[in-house]
Amino acid sequence: MNFVGNQGTIMLRNIILIVLFFSYKPVYGQSFVQSDSCITDTLINPEFAFTRTDHTPLYKGNFKRFLTDNIDIGLFLRDLQSKDTVFTDTARVKFIMSKNSKMSNFSISKVHDHIFGTEVIRLIRLASCNWQPANQGGRFVNSWVQFDIYFSLTSNSGEIKMNIDYKNYDPPEEPM
Repeated sequence: MNFVGNQGTIMLRNIILIVLFFSYKPVYGQSFVQSDSCITDTLINPEFAFTRTDHTPLYKGNFKRFLTDNIDIGLFLRDLQSKDTVFTDTARVKFIMSKNSKMSNFSISKVHDHIFGTEVIRLIRLASCNWQPANQGGRFVNSWVQFDIYFSLTSNSGEIKMNIDYKNYDPPEEPM
């Protein structure tokens, strides 16, 4: 009986180690706060969010570098067929950045590939605590943020090239 109990304990320990191993993803390059505490499920009434402000919400750091350093290109490499040489997609990201530095009313559109859409959501959640709210008249205010993320991956004779960029919309299109 003791032997079976030890086997169960060893198996449980191995399962925990495997889960921890696969859930760990090191981050290289730019340092940032990693947390979902900067995303709120409480929706902000869009009528109480500015579309134009004196100073728009800003990512604290180099957003393009953050995207480049943190996108998991392995997801796309696994999905590319041997005959495929190019993967491209665009995602329009839109959310309200509250005056308290919390994201809400998050939406993503114009995405063609589900894997890319899921990866964009992961990246935005990862970057959520690194935004400075908009400023209007010297005070922080709720404001809409909108940008497109462009991604391309090419494979030519075994050489992989990746490009990722983004474009802000100031002011954002009318709220959905």
